This record gives sequence, structure tokens and C-alpha cells, in this order.
Amino acid sequence: MFDEFRLKEALVSYKRDFAQKLWPNEKYKWQAVKCFQLNWDVNATDFAEMLKKSLSATANLLASVNNFPARMIQKFAEIVPEEVRAMFIELFDESKDVYERINSFKLKSSLLLERYGNGAAQHYQNENSISTYLWLRYPDKYYIFKLSEVKVVASELESDYRFKKGAYADNIHNFYAFYNEICAELQKDDELRNMLAAQVDGTCYADPEMRTLTIDVGFYISRYYSKRNDEPAADEWWPTDYSPAISTDEWIALINDTEVFIPSSLEIMKRMLDYGSKATCTQLSVKYGETKNFYNSGSVALARRVAEKTGCPVMQRDTGDPRWWTILYVGKDAGKDEEGSYIWKLRDELESALRQVDLSKVPLYAKSDEKGTDGFHCWWLTAKPKIWSLRRVRKVADCVVSIHAPRAGSDTPTPRYPCPTRSFNPRSPCGERPPGRLP
Repeated sequence: MFDEFRLKEALVSYKRDFAQKLWPNEKYKWQAVKCFQLNWDVNATDFAEMLKKSLSATANLLASVNNFPARMIQKFAEIVPEEVRAMFIELFDESKDVYERINSFKLKSSLLLERYGNGAAQHYQNENSISTYLWLRYPDKYYIFKLSEVKVVASELESDYRFKKGAYADNIHNFYAFYNEICAELQKDDELRNMLAAQVDGTCYADPEMRTLTIDVGFYISRYYSKRNDEPAADEWWPTDYSPAISTDEWIALINDTEVFIPSSLEIMKRMLDYGSKATCTQLSVKYGETKNFYNSGSVALARRVAEKTGCPVMQRDTGDPRWWTILYVGKDAGKDEEGSYIWKLRDELESALRQVDLSKVPLYAKSDEKGTDGFHCWWLTAKPKIWSLRRVRKVADCVVSIHAPRAGSDTPTPRYPCPTRSFNPRSPCGERPPGRLP
């Protein structure tokens, strides 16, 4: 039992946010079910490949920070496909108690880890991931279990159901009973049903029993509604619910792949690591050289190559455009006393990989050529006149200084201005070179 009035209050907020804020980010849940339903065939000849296709749209449902259940079960399926096939057949056997099936799947995963884990510490097949498989297979009956989430929902709705860490059987049975009650209330709400129907398209599962919508309402109550009176956490690294699902060993292989980590990519990574694994692009530019855009665009380009190479899940913006940088980093707003506006922090697995790779031949600082080629930054073009002055620079020779290419068809000669070539030092406030240091 729970307080139905409190659920209705939460639904007012949920409906207000649904179309514009929630659906663009949560649509993938309905798409994940549709993908699984289209590809699942327990009798497939190539079971491992079939399983991979079936789970290909699950994104962060089966891959999050330091949690890779989909990738691990796929690896097991590649090694011993018949054993994994039998595990799923048993899991999907509706004649048995749901917790017994979940627990059996978890125990057999532990055996596979011992035999074929190759040193891996975990198999990641827990109540959360296994209940996700059940929901994908039977989306009109099951929900995704997550202990931390259901505890918040139970508290917000003042439910009689209790959830305790370690009480696996009771938690599973109480969870399904609790969410069945919530779903029954949602099914009575025609406005909610119509809102969902207006958004669902051909890529989505229709969700006639509104089970996936119930999962989404629970997620919303836990993640957003429960924090409606809280102050925003400005110091929290973001995103917290997305991971590219790339392990440290996989990052090491990528770093050694010269088509993915090109020289400039390694420079960015080495400088991030040297700065303490977290920095703004401005901070990197000031300390190591190059422009801010070198670090910004270089990171985005690297992340795209990683995604193309690995096929890892990519976080999407509200517009549907990818947030490439989240593959490499988590981020947060910079403090008032920090240079730059946004701080990037290397993902833990990537940082660990970088510390295990030899980067000694990668330059830490941008090259600076005294003749003004590499590393030559024309600061005087944008310098503030109250701070910088060229009045003390001696004329040595005439040369052309222009920041624009000649206009096509123009016969107007480019004006020539005095430009120092020998005694001018672009890194000195007044431009002089010390005596004896001529190019």
C-alpha cells in the first residue's frame, strides 16, 4: 500500500516535464525494448551475436560507471554460448518463482567468472541487470529493480513496503508488488496514457500495459521529484548516470592504437594527467601552450574516434546531438577563482590506463620556435593597450602584417607596416630580446 494522493502530486510534476524535458532523454528505454523484441531468438545459431544485437540499444541501463553487465554477459556468451543460452532459458521460464530464477542466474554467473573471467573482479550480473533482462523479454509484466531508487520512491509515496540491503528475496518480491500497485494507478490515468501515445513512434515499444512508463515514473520520483526542495549541487561531477562502458584494459588498447589516439590526442591526455587529471581548457592552454580550442576540439574529435572504434554508448543532448566529451570526461562548472568556465575530469578507467602507458616521448609543453613558427602566438593582435605597448620596439625591417587574405579581384595594395624581425621577442611585454640572442 502507498499514499495515492502523493503519487498524484508527483504525477502533476511528471506530466509537466514529460514531453519537453523527460521524453528526449528517456525515449531510449522504449527503444531498447523494441530492439530486444526484434532481435531476441533463444534458438539462434550464433547466440553471442544475437545477444549482442538484442542488447545493443540498452545504453546506460546495462552500462554505467564501473558497472558493465551487458559487456560481461556477452563475453561469456562468446566463450561458452550454450551455457549462457541455458541461463537465459531458465531465467525466462515463467513457471518458476522470479527470485529463484534471478538468484540462479547470478550464481551461475559467478561460476562463469571463476572459470572464464581471466582475472576480472566481477561479473556484474546482479538484481538490477538481471531484472533488466526480464523486463526486456516480458515488457508487459516486469520492471527494472534498483534498490536505491525503489527505497526513495517508497519513502516519497509513504509506502508500507520495506527494502533493506541484503534482503534479496524480500526486496524483489516487495518491489514487484509495489510497482504493480503504482502501475495500476497509472493505467487509470487517460491523460498519461494519451501523453505516452503521442510520443511513441515506430522505433519504440508501444507499452500497452504501461510497465515501462511505471519504470520511468519511479525514476523521475527518485531522481528529480524527491529533490524538488534541494539546492542544486554545484560541485557534483556530471553526468552521474552515463558511462561509455570502456574498461581500463580496453582504454590501454585504444591508447596504443595510433588511428584513435593521434599525437595531439596523447598530448592532451598527458597534460590533463599532469595537471591532476582535471582542468579547464583555459588552464591547460595557459600552462602548456596551444589554444583553448586545441583542447576542446581535440577532445571532441578523440571521443568520436573512440566511439567509432568501440561502438560504445554515446550520451545525447535534448536535441538528439551527441555529447562526445562525456566519453572521456565527467565535468562541472569551474569555481569563481578558477581560470575557465567548465572543468573536465578524466574518467577513472581512462586515467588508470594512462598511468599504465609509457607517455615519456609525448611532449608535455607545446613547442616554441624562436624564429616564430611553432608556438608563435601573436598576442599583440588582441592585447589591451593599457597593459601592452610596442612603443619601445625598434624598427628593423618592413614586412607585411595582415590577418586577412586579399579580397579576390582587389587591386588595392596591402599597406606595409614596420615589423621587427630580429630584436623582437613576442613573449616579452615590450618586445626586446636580450643582447646576443638573435635568430
